[in-house]
Amino acid sequence: MCDVAHMQASIDSSQDLIWSVDLNFALVTYNKAFALHFKNNRGVIIAPGMLSHETLPPEAAALWPPMYQLVLDKGPCRAHYPLNDGRFLDLSFVPIRQNGSVVGISILGRDITEQKAALERLSSTLEVLRASESRYRIAFQTSMDAMSITRFSDGVYLDVNEAALNGFGFTREEFIGAPRMSSTSLLTARIGSARGTCSPFRANAAISNSKCGERRRDLLGALFLLHHRH
Repeated sequence: MCDVAHMQASIDSSQDLIWSVDLNFALVTYNKAFALHFKNNRGVIIAPGMLSHETLPPEAAALWPPMYQLVLDKGPCRAHYPLNDGRFLDLSFVPIRQNGSVVGISILGRDITEQKAALERLSSTLEVLRASESRYRIAFQTSMDAMSITRFSDGVYLDVNEAALNGFGFTREEFIGAPRMSSTSLLTARIGSARGTCSPFRANAAISNSKCGERRRDLLGALFLLHHRH
């Protein structure tokens, strides 16, 4: 008896709505939060044996029998349920079994209004960030100035724009993943281009001599890349 009383006290102290129904969907047990919900929101004093969903407006009442029946047919399930005051409940339905047979349904209703609002704010923020990233991407790629993005930790190139590719004559594949070139490397590349020879852009990716004559190294662009911000 002590264990049963302790369990009932735990259920009654919960702020979640907890109740159970029989196979006819009539109330069997419920906690104080469930009773207060109906009293404060519907002006109804509930009691065992009532069909509590029938105290709701017709359109809301019609939702409950199919949900209960789904649990009896398919087993445990969950649903989000809007309340008339703007709050949302996360409903968990579990069949109650005795001696291997289903005798009713246990329902837990948890208020998720704040969590739902937080997720909506996060979704809105992510949408703004995606739009901002798209605008930045367009500005980055269409800029007439040579621009690059490098990793702060090791200076490796993560991206370059078209102006940088055209100004230095390297392909995007040659840039991406390579360490940022030092002033000596850039000037050597420019001098090598003028002499008709090439210096490696990175240790394992030398540029063939046949392409050197087609590629221009612009010193001003080189200096821009040397001083661009990470």
